[in-house]
Amino acid sequence: MPDYTFHSRGACRFLLGFALLVCLFGGCSQQSTEISGRVTLDGKPFKLGENVRGTVIFQSANRQGPTLNGLIDNAGRFQLSAGSSISVNPGVYLVTVSDVEIQQPLEVNGQPTGKRITPEKYAVSSSSGLRIVVNPGENDVLLELVGQRHFRRC
Repeated sequence: MPDYTFHSRGACRFLLGFALLVCLFGGCSQQSTEISGRVTLDGKPFKLGENVRGTVIFQSANRQGPTLNGLIDNAGRFQLSAGSSISVNPGVYLVTVSDVEIQQPLEVNGQPTGKRITPEKYAVSSSSGLRIVVNPGENDVLLELVGQRHFRRC
């Protein structure tokens, strides 16, 4: 009976090497998907005041995959990430937007508290009405919020 062991191993090595090359240079690679954008409120650029922290959160509509989040800068812009990676999965996402005014404690050892100043409905993905389709590649998203902010009276 002939020994085919050497030829079988050689064929396996060749096929594995070929499959690896195909994955590296073609079929297995995906285009990086990134999400950035800006937020407006009542058609005006979303400006953060002093002691205000704004966040944008994208959660996959099918609840699969990581939650994406990012901070809103003073110009109303954001860039989302999943942990340390800015590359995300394409798909449909439900979005929340929130900005909170950090209020200093009245007591010496007290904890700071926060007061939400964006409309309440945007803090929950099921009521925000913000649903975004993320495509492979770069996504520049405009999140248009409607409703008055609730400002603290001086």
